[in-house]
Amino acid sequence: MKKYTGNQLNKVKDSMKYSYEEPFVLHIVEQQKYEFVYMAYEEENLVGLIVTWKSKLHPNCLYFRVYGNPSSSQNVELQLIQYVKQNEMLELPLQTSLWETTKKQMELYEQLDLNIIRKTYMPKLDLDQHFQVLD
Repeated sequence: MKKYTGNQLNKVKDSMKYSYEEPFVLHIVEQQKYEFVYMAYEEENLVGLIVTWKSKLHPNCLYFRVYGNPSSSQNVELQLIQYVKQNEMLELPLQTSLWETTKKQMELYEQLDLNIIRKTYMPKLDLDQHFQVLD
């Protein structure tokens, strides 16, 4: 594990390409709005990273996203979260969000005793009806 120092942005971009995450997490790294970023390596290859940041909307938690290369033989995401819990003085609880289709991450968070605090349901919209209003 190595702490991100700002000069590995291209490696971070490459690592995140294996994820379907929103581009805002990369923006947080590029704009240096993160609290900390750790990178996991197998030999010389970057195989995972964890990004943390604070939000004004929820000031009582520390948001995070964790990424792992699917070709890695290790459970990199678990190792990254455990490393952070052991090596960072966390003053706020960790919080994240995910799609229910990311079964592997759901199982990881359950293994770490993280709790689901909210589910958001997306509406089904009849787009033809909405486009008629615009005509």
